[in-house]
Amino acid sequence: MNTKERIMDCALTLFSKSGYDAVSVEQIALEVGIKAPSLDKYFKNKQAIFDGIMLNMQMKYDEQMHSMNMHLYESEKDTSVFNKISTEDLVQKVHDLISYSIHDKTISNFRKFLTIEQFRNKEFAALYTQRYYSNLMNYLGLLGLISFISYLSAVVFSPLAYPGYNWMAQAVSDLSATNAPSLTLWNQLNSLTGPCGIVSIMMVCIFIQGKLTKPLRFGIYLFVIMNWFSIVGYEMFPLTQAGYAGTFQDIMHVVVTIVVVILSITSLITIMISGYTKYKSLSICAFIALSLMLVDAIGMNIVPINYFGIVERFRVLAATAFNAILGLYLFNQFQFKNHKELQEN
Repeated sequence: MNTKERIMDCALTLFSKSGYDAVSVEQIALEVGIKAPSLDKYFKNKQAIFDGIMLNMQMKYDEQMHSMNMHLYESEKDTSVFNKISTEDLVQKVHDLISYSIHDKTISNFRKFLTIEQFRNKEFAALYTQRYYSNLMNYLGLLGLISFISYLSAVVFSPLAYPGYNWMAQAVSDLSATNAPSLTLWNQLNSLTGPCGIVSIMMVCIFIQGKLTKPLRFGIYLFVIMNWFSIVGYEMFPLTQAGYAGTFQDIMHVVVTIVVVILSITSLITIMISGYTKYKSLSICAFIALSLMLVDAIGMNIVPINYFGIVERFRVLAATAFNAILGLYLFNQFQFKNHKELQEN
C-alpha cells in the first residue's frame, strides 16, 4: 500500500468512527504517520481525500461486480444472466454479494461512515441510500425466486417420503403435519421459503416508499401482511395429522388458512385494479394469481373429493409465485426507467 492509499485508508477509518466534519487533516496525517503539510503532495484538502475514497470505492465495487458477472448500477443488464442461472449459482451469487459487503474492511468502514453521516448531511444520505439500499435491495429481490423454488421443491419431492400419499386428493399441508412421515424432508426442502420470502417482500416494501400510487402500495402492504400471517400462523398451528382431526390446533390451522385466503384475494384485487394503468404487467400477474386462487375456492365445492389436492395446489403455489414476481420487479426496479410518473401525484 503506497502513501496515497494509506492516507485514504486512514482517513476512511477515522471518518467511520467520528464522521467527516469531526476529523481534521492533522488527525489524518497523525494516523498515517506523516506531517500535515506532507499531505499536500497527494491531496489539496480533506474534500480531495474524500473524493479519492469515493473513486477507490467505485473501482473496488466495479472489480467485485465484474468478477461476479454482475452490474452494480445497471441491474437490469443482469436479467439475461439470471434467466439461465441454476438455483445453486443464484444462492451463491447472493451469498457472495452480501458477504463481500459485510466482510471487506474498506467497504465495511465506508458503510459505517455513511451510516453516521446520513443523519447529518443530505448529500451523504442520498449516497448511502443509492449505494447500500437501492443496489443491494434490488438483488435481494431475487430471494423471492429462491423462496418459490424452495417451496415448489418441497411440494413436488416431499411425497417421496410419504408412503401412500395421493397428491391428487390430499392437501399440501398433509406433508408437513406433525405426524407426517415426510415432515423431515419437507422441513429441509422448505427451509428457505420463509426467510427468503420475507426478506424479499420486506425489501419491496422499503423500495416502494414514496413511489407507485397509494392504492397500489396498499395492495402490496396487504400482501406482505398475508405473508407474515401465513409464515407465523402455519408455524404455530401445523396439522396434527393428515386430513382433519378436529383438535384446537387443527381448527386454528383452518382459521389461518381462511385469513390467508382473504388477505391474498383482497391484496391481489387491489394490486390488479390500482396497477392496471401504469403497471399493467404487474396487474396482469396479480390477475393470474387471483384466478388461480379462485380456482381453488370454487373448485373445492365442485370437483370430487378425490381431486381436492389438484385445485388446492393452485392456491398455495399462486401466493409464493406472486411473491417471487414482486421480487423480480424489485430486481428490475419496478421497471421505473420505463415510467416517467414514479412519484405519487
